[in-house]
Amino acid sequence: MAHGVQPTLVGSGLGGIGRGFTPELWDGFDPQAMDRDPGLGFYEQDDFMCPPTFPVATTTALVSGKYRAVTTTGTGGTIADGAAQGGALDLTCGATADSEAYLQSGLSHILASADEPGTGTYPFHHVARVRFEARFRTSSVAVSTGGMFIGLGGQLIASGQLANTSGALVSTFHGIGIQVLQAASSTVNVVYQESGSVLQTPIAALATIAANTWYTFGMDFNPWAKSNERVTFWWGGTKQSTFLTNANVIASTFPISTASVQIPMGATFLKKIFATGGTLTLGGYRVASEPMIARGNEACA
Repeated sequence: MAHGVQPTLVGSGLGGIGRGFTPELWDGFDPQAMDRDPGLGFYEQDDFMCPPTFPVATTTALVSGKYRAVTTTGTGGTIADGAAQGGALDLTCGATADSEAYLQSGLSHILASADEPGTGTYPFHHVARVRFEARFRTSSVAVSTGGMFIGLGGQLIASGQLANTSGALVSTFHGIGIQVLQAASSTVNVVYQESGSVLQTPIAALATIAANTWYTFGMDFNPWAKSNERVTFWWGGTKQSTFLTNANVIASTFPISTASVQIPMGATFLKKIFATGGTLTLGGYRVASEPMIARGNEACA
């Protein structure tokens, strides 16, 4: 496939939720080239035609293939096949207050380098362009069922990533994406946070969502972009007019995984309820990293 051609997933979602990603966001993405030469970067995507299943409510993180999951508190908490044409995955909270359903992918490259806390060995990349997009819906926007995060995380998930009652990200969370709080459970905000720093909200009230309606969110961290557009955000296929600048990216509040500024790579989906059950349904996602210097060509000290 020629560089610059954006493949669109078609077929499995016809008449359903669709499988296309935003062409402008993914312009130049070439998965076939990465498959032939992993030194050009790495990517993953899932349309959940064959979804992972984690039926047991437990505070212990469970692992299935590339996925890590936590479902806690009360009966009925599951992560399982969703009822949607073309493939979907339901993150369903139990019927008890503060029930959680968390999912994270990319266990092989959850961290961009080994200098962040964690376990295992992770591939090293120099400064890299990182793109992400996900499709989702929520079963309810009632205050009792609010509280979620969709984006990229930089540490292995565990119980308690979202705070009780508020649904806010805890101070130790490390990542970037969109957040919905319990008190305003139909309002989507763009947020990011370096572990231990103050949560940043570059776009408050990005959108107002409704129950059982599909939405897409994407972002593009691009070291090649203009200094005032280092990170762009996309909602429903439309590029937003608020960007993160180079000054934002190099600040101590931005979630970096190396001193050369590489953002986290683990696609992370968090759902927490306040009083009654609720479901976050995923209709697919894609995340890709393209280093400025391919692995194997780094300068040696």
